Amino acid sequence: PVVIYNSILVDSMATLWIQPGTKVYFNGGSTLYVLGTLRAQGTAESPIEMRGDRLDPFYRDLAGAWNGIHLLRGSGNHFMRHVVLRNGSVGIRVDSLPVNGLGPNLRLESVWVDHFAQAGIFGNTAHIEGDNVLVSNCGLFNFLGASSSGHIVTGKRG
Repeated sequence: PVVIYNSILVDSMATLWIQPGTKVYFNGGSTLYVLGTLRAQGTAESPIEMRGDRLDPFYRDLAGAWNGIHLLRGSGNHFMRHVVLRNGSVGIRVDSLPVNGLGPNLRLESVWVDHFAQAGIFGNTAHIEGDNVLVSNCGLFNFLGASSSGHIVTGKRG
């Protein structure tokens, strides 16, 4: 596994490729910041797992163990397939519309976002597309979206 202490930044001209079967564990308060591009491409047989680094029974399903993934304004062309995200504060935060205005900031395929303290997915004037996406057991919102006009879209826990 890969263990992240503090946080990590994918710079504006870089692409982070995460291979099938990779396990990424984040220490408390850690964030994956992406100013460039994130390409996490697992398979059904070898999904990618991203979660807090505490695996003992008490912490295994405890929300808030790490911050989550933050796709920063100006980044784009993000793609996640067969990825399991667990136990953070905000699973995936997507800031701002795509730079080129054509495609989505983030494309999700067969992604499971589970046990996040605040929101599973938060889109702030973002364009997010997905197929076979499960967002569950999130403290405030499974999905929270805000547009530039101030319109709020929520998928409240229920």
